[in-house]
Amino acid sequence: MTWVNSIDDEVPLFEPIRTNTDQRREVKKLIAARLRKGHCAKNPYSRKQALTARAFHLSRGEAQFLKIYRCPRCPFWHLSHKRDRRPRV
Repeated sequence: MTWVNSIDDEVPLFEPIRTNTDQRREVKKLIAARLRKGHCAKNPYSRKQALTARAFHLSRGEAQFLKIYRCPRCPFWHLSHKRDRRPRV
């Protein structure tokens, strides 16, 4: 039995309850969709993911130097093993 507003309406009487969990799930889906549409051929990371990946690789000894940088072509972060060419002043 389906509850409807009137005999002619097909709209349900009750609307689904939206919780914070649903909102978080939708945000995660949107972020995943944006990551799939990245403009770079490199692996896209959020800033937190890039920091975590950097710490993971350095702790396992897979790289002696890793830096994270924000890509100028896409809104994501990438990892690089190259040091800056410019000397810091």
